Amino acid sequence: PSLEVGFFERKRLNAGSIYGIDCSGLVARAAVIAGIPYFFKNTYTLAQELRRIKHGEQLEEGDLIYFGGHVIIIADIARNTLIEARSYDH
Repeated sequence: PSLEVGFFERKRLNAGSIYGIDCSGLVARAAVIAGIPYFFKNTYTLAQELRRIKHGEQLEEGDLIYFGGHVIIIADIARNTLIEARSYDH
């Protein structure tokens, strides 16, 4: 079956939202939903414990990319898509 994906764009607000989920919370929740064991509560412990990829190693869907206190999930390599939680100002 074909999967349709939609999106919406929220108009810029004067004040940032105080509700939502940050990047590490998004990754943790996605792992729970997918049934993947995941024990990191924040990006600091994630950065300390996860294995770094080696030069020339191919990325795979579901891999995590960490940089500068932010983590993203590789969703679809063929379509160059990522999953991440970002602020409205980002």
